[in-house]
Amino acid sequence: MDSYELLADVSRTLLELLRKKMTPEPVAKEEQIGLCPPNDSGNYILGLHMYNIEEKKNLGSQRLLNVRPGLQQDPPTPFLLYYMLTVYSKTEQANRAIDEQRILGRAIQVLNDNSKLSSSDLLGSLQNSNSTLDITALPLTMDDKAKIWSLYNQPYQLSMYYVVGPVYLASDNYRNTRPVVEFQVDLQKK
Repeated sequence: MDSYELLADVSRTLLELLRKKMTPEPVAKEEQIGLCPPNDSGNYILGLHMYNIEEKKNLGSQRLLNVRPGLQQDPPTPFLLYYMLTVYSKTEQANRAIDEQRILGRAIQVLNDNSKLSSSDLLGSLQNSNSTLDITALPLTMDDKAKIWSLYNQPYQLSMYYVVGPVYLASDNYRNTRPVVEFQVDLQKK
């Protein structure tokens, strides 16, 4: 699988984890948990949305990678991925708040219990990377949360926010190099 699919593979991994651990209770069907922006939840009861991507140059190596003799690759670029998790309960108004809190509580529990995913838990291009995926809850203020919701022209709704990563996006830039075949040192006596 191509490295550019990394972002989608992180989202697929999180989605699969939530679907596996949250059905049939408190969410009846896996199809009711999905990737969606907060202004288009469709038929989902639990929505996961990547709302920001942040490049973190200071986390990665600046060295070229040796692919084989005579060929080097630019280093991968590290990114942090920001997600929001929101419940869209379909129950009647009288029980909606309790239902949403139950579902969100279980989702928080699942992500906290699986805050470090190993390569055997990962999907797609992440599977063979021999890396882990770190999931950390973000302590945002109410103002920060309201600003995120306002980006989608939606009133604030109870949500949980996470940062995932760093994840490393491989480069497609390769460089042909010539191996050192001769080395000369001049020593002079002073």
